[in-house]
Amino acid sequence: MFLFCLSLFPFATELIGIKGLSSFRTSLYASVSIFPGLGYMALWSQIHSKKTTSAHTSWSKQIASVVLYLAAIPMAYFRPVASLALIAIVSVLWLLPPRSESHPQ
Repeated sequence: MFLFCLSLFPFATELIGIKGLSSFRTSLYASVSIFPGLGYMALWSQIHSKKTTSAHTSWSKQIASVVLYLAAIPMAYFRPVASLALIAIVSVLWLLPPRSESHPQ
């Protein structure tokens, strides 16, 4: 499921690339972005339930990603560039290193 969701990105990206930036196309791109986020959450929860060691990512990062993607959909109808900025924020969020749970002594 996760890989299928990722396979939808080229379609949405090419649509924006060929036809240009519009409210509908930007909201479609934001909608396509939600699916891999939800798929990753399902995959992560299945792996995390079987694992005994601590995870490198947290639920807060995953939920924040999906919430930003959801916010990008209606934002696309007001300001398409701001919607793409919200999607870019998610990318930057995942580039940040995870917080360590242990504190140095």
